[in-house]
Amino acid sequence: MDNFLIKYLSERLQEKEESPESLNPVITISREFGCWGNRIAEILCQKLLERSKVSGLNQPWKWITREIMEKSALDLKVSPEYISDIFNAKQKGTLADIILSFGSQYLSNEKIKATITNVVKSYCKDGYVIMVGRASNIILKDYPKALHVKLFAPFEWRAECYRERQNLTVTQSRIQVKEMEKRRAEFLQFFRGSLHEDEIFDLCFNRKTINENEIVDTIISILESKKYI
Repeated sequence: MDNFLIKYLSERLQEKEESPESLNPVITISREFGCWGNRIAEILCQKLLERSKVSGLNQPWKWITREIMEKSALDLKVSPEYISDIFNAKQKGTLADIILSFGSQYLSNEKIKATITNVVKSYCKDGYVIMVGRASNIILKDYPKALHVKLFAPFEWRAECYRERQNLTVTQSRIQVKEMEKRRAEFLQFFRGSLHEDEIFDLCFNRKTINENEIVDTIISILESKKYI
């Protein structure tokens, strides 16, 4: 008990010592299905690296998405496919179904949630990271130097983008996009609870009307104005 108390007090003291000024920036990108956040993250990361190099700061920007899933699976000692089911809600209708799929190795909701939370926070420890999805915006909602971005677009626009990418019929695309929307909503609700969406995001972009470079340049401009970079 004494060792536990000492460890707890030490961690709390370390948290207090980390002032916002000592932290490095983090960007989270959430997206409605079909808005392709990975492409935005890739372009943004490249531009931030180029800007950092020119300015002589050499900030080690990187972007991640699947890495969170893979690290969570490793920490939970299960295969990445199980965590993929949770993150992407594939093949299972509810979180309870997903948990039951672990078979004899029961993992509680809270253990899964705590593991994913710890993995996301570990990736932002050094900052200069862009996280795509994985509930990172909710987990890091109180991180002082985080900029939370959401990509959205009308349903028909997203369905058409998905149809072209996957070579589907119009009907197939609409059905699959609606199904993925439902499953993602279930996963996010698992983390968000009663927290309203308006409390999470700093910037929202309509992918139908604002192109990739406009989105990226706006994000960089905001980072500069807030003196995060």
